[in-house]
Amino acid sequence: MTEAPLQITVKHETPTRFCVTASVGDESFTEAFPLMKSNARKKFARQVAKQFPAIKSAEIEAALEKKAAEIATAPPPKAGPSTDELMDGITFWHNADIEPFCSFEIDGHVENWPISGKPFARLIKGRFFNKTGRGIKDEEFGGLRSVAEGKACFQGEEFPTAIRICRSENGDIFLDLCNEEWHVIRITAEKWTITEASDCPIKFLRRRGMLPLPCPVAGGSLNDLRTLINVPDDAALILIIAWLLGALKPDQPQVALSFTGEQGSAKSTSCRILRNVIDPNKCSARRPPKTEDDLYIAATAGLVVSLDNLSGLPVWLSDSLCSLATGGGIAKRQLFTDGDEFILDARRPILLNGIENIVERPDLMDRSVSLHLPAIPDAQRTEEESVLRRFDDIHAGVLGLKPA
Repeated sequence: MTEAPLQITVKHETPTRFCVTASVGDESFTEAFPLMKSNARKKFARQVAKQFPAIKSAEIEAALEKKAAEIATAPPPKAGPSTDELMDGITFWHNADIEPFCSFEIDGHVENWPISGKPFARLIKGRFFNKTGRGIKDEEFGGLRSVAEGKACFQGEEFPTAIRICRSENGDIFLDLCNEEWHVIRITAEKWTITEASDCPIKFLRRRGMLPLPCPVAGGSLNDLRTLINVPDDAALILIIAWLLGALKPDQPQVALSFTGEQGSAKSTSCRILRNVIDPNKCSARRPPKTEDDLYIAATAGLVVSLDNLSGLPVWLSDSLCSLATGGGIAKRQLFTDGDEFILDARRPILLNGIENIVERPDLMDRSVSLHLPAIPDAQRTEEESVLRRFDDIHAGVLGLKPA
C-alpha cells in the first residue's frame, strides 16, 4: 500500500504568523507560528515527524522552507482603497447630543443615517467590494467606522434631528413623507410645498416600521374622511380634526384622543385611519406596553402612539401617557458605564380605544378628548379591507387640505 504524500497548507493569521497544516491522508497537524524563521520551521517539522513516523523531519523542513520562499517572493497584495476614496461624497455631522450621523446620495436623493446603523455599513462595504472584489475584514471596517465617528463628532456640523415631523427655527413645520425619494413637506401659515430632504434644515431619521405618506394634492374634502370614520356628529368631527391639526404642531402639548363603544363600532379601524393620515406604520395599533421603557421606545419609533383594545389603564400607564402628551422622558444608567445616562425624551399625540371608559384619572382626563362611537347596524357594515382601500384613494387629498 502506497503511503499518502505530505501536504502543507499555509494561511496568514497575522503579518508575521501563519497557520500551517501538515496532512497525510485523512490525518493532519496544525499550528500557528512565524513561518519565516528557520528555528520555528525546524520545531514544527519535528512535531510533525512524531505524528507521521514514515516521513523524515528533513523532508518536512524542506517543504516548509519551500512555502516560506514562495511567500517571501510573492508580489505584495494589492493595496485596498484609501479612507478618502471609501468616504467620498459622505457628509458627516452630529446632533445636539454629539451622536455621529452621516448623509449621502443614493439614486439622486440624499439620505440621513446614524454611523452605527446598517445603511452606512452597506455603503462602505459595497464600495470596498466594488473596488477590490473581496469583502472587507471586520477590523478594517471597525477602523473606518471609528474614523467616520471622529469626523462626525469633531469636524462635522451640528444639526437638529427629528422623527416624521419638526418645527424649524423660523417657525416652518416640516413633515417627512418617508418615501423612497426622501421628500419633505414644508408647511407655512400660507401654504404647503414639497421639497427635498437635502434642502431641509432638519435632518430627518427613519425608524423601522415607518411607512410612506402620499404626496399631498389639493382638492380634498373632510366629507371624504367622515365617510370612513364612525363619527357620531359634527361636533365629534371637529374634535377629531382638531386632534389631527394639533398633531402637526410638534412643539406644543399634545392630546390623547380616546374612542369607546361596544363591539362593532369600528374603534380600531377609526384609530388606524387617523394614524395613517399623518403617520402610517407597519404596526399601526399596539397592545398596551408592559413597562414605561416600552412606551417610550414605541414613542421614539414614530409620531403617533396608538394603543388598541384597552380594558382600562393601570396608574403608571395613565401617568406616563400624561407625560408623553405634554412632553417628558425617562433616563437610565447606560450599560457598561460608570454613570452616563441613556435618555428617551418625546412629546406625542396619542390614540386610545376600548369598549369601556378608558380615561378615568383626572390628570389624563385634562389631556384627553373622549368620544363614544355608536354601534354600526349590520346592514351598514363593510369589510375593513374595503374601508382602507377607500382611504388610500382619498389619502393624498385629505393630507393636502388647508383648514379654513
